[in-house]
Amino acid sequence: MKTLIEMSLNHYNRLLATCPESNREYEIIKNGLVTECIKAGNDPHTVVIVCKSEEARMILDLAMRRYPAAIPRIRELPPSH
Repeated sequence: MKTLIEMSLNHYNRLLATCPESNREYEIIKNGLVTECIKAGNDPHTVVIVCKSEEARMILDLAMRRYPAAIPRIRELPPSH
């Protein structure tokens, strides 16, 4: 099942900076797509990452250990046809 992770660009950059490039999580995170957020608050940009459920758990675990403020919103995407 695919999962969508969303976080602010600021949190994304900080989380990525805490992750060594040799980690699998870094490979997943660096492929995030920067989008413009319609509900812009302080940061008008959002990063979305589409990944497998187990990869999303890896990213959450990393965020909990290294940068808890970046704990993103996660939701499962419907299966593609």
